[in-house]
This record gives sequence, C-alpha cells and structure tokens, in this order.
Amino acid sequence: MEKKEERKEEDPVISEAELDADVDINLTETKTMDIFILPGRAVSIESEHKAKIDKLNLEYKDLLKKKVASDGYSNRPIQTNPVTTKFKEI
Repeated sequence: MEKKEERKEEDPVISEAELDADVDINLTETKTMDIFILPGRAVSIESEHKAKIDKLNLEYKDLLKKKVASDGYSNRPIQTNPVTTKFKEI
C-alpha cells in the first residue's frame, strides 16, 4: 500500500493549459517482413522447362502406381473410435 501512496505523490501535476494544448502525432509505416515464403510451383506451357517437368511428373505418377501395392496401403475409410467405447444394443 505504501507504493500506491508514493506513486500518487510522485505523479506530475498537469495544468489545464497543457491538457488543452495541441499534440502532433506522426504515424509512419514500418518495413514489411515476410515470415513465410512459399515459391510458386506452376510452370507456363511456353516455358523452356515444361518438357523436363512433364517427364518428372510422369515418372512420379508411375512411382505412385508401383508404390500402392508395395506397402499394403489401401485408400479406404476406417472407424477410428476405440473399441472400448462402442456399444451394441440387443
């Protein structure tokens, strides 16, 4: 409690003239910072790299076709609720 009382005594007294005086505030913009940068991955049809990228895309599609059967993955929905919380009405 002593600190609050001390603060009140230390507060500067502002006159009416100071309260009524105009104050200029200058707002400026700060430099923009990029936090996340994700470069574009689209390629123009007329690009000189189009043939190379088409070849890489085709190789990737072939790899995906081969990969489907190799790891036993199947693209199907499953129920993820724990077995203990399932109830069956008789």
